[in-house]
Amino acid sequence: MEKTRAEVPTLRSKNYILRPILEEDIPQLYQLRSDPDLMKYIHRPILKEPNEAIALYRVIEQRRMSIGNINWALCTETDPTMKGFIGFAGINKENNRAELGYMIMKELQGKKLMYEVLPLLIEYGFETMNMNALTAIIDPANIASEKVLIHCGLRKEAHFREEIFFEGKYYDALHYCILKSDYKSRNTQI
Repeated sequence: MEKTRAEVPTLRSKNYILRPILEEDIPQLYQLRSDPDLMKYIHRPILKEPNEAIALYRVIEQRRMSIGNINWALCTETDPTMKGFIGFAGINKENNRAELGYMIMKELQGKKLMYEVLPLLIEYGFETMNMNALTAIIDPANIASEKVLIHCGLRKEAHFREEIFFEGKYYDALHYCILKSDYKSRNTQI
């Protein structure tokens, strides 16, 4: 299998910086992924021990090196501490598709920062990675995330009932997507 080392460039919006996730961010990875409130819509195991964040960091790096997934640490201009992460997972190079994902600390929720930051990823996905479709899969109860996706031009394509099986329970999932043609059309109208 060919190695696909994805480079992680620094991206900037008006108020935020997206930079590569570093080993120094492991405590913040733990803080994010060990908080039950932050994990309630993310059907993945909650981290129980700090060393699990080290393993998560290694998985993020391994997937970047092997399949080209890219994740960024979300920071502010005045504070380089990771406040969340955002990126591309589930890269499907054969079909030029990638899945968007993000997670932010509680203190930044409700401040509409994803309205500012997610367009950076959409632009990067289409303009730099040459993807044809960017998708997002969310829990139907995650209304805030749904509003962000709609605001950024993604359209709901499906509501799959009991699509995800996690810890003995089935969960529904909403699938959102924006095509490169939608993105191009949307940007010519602005």
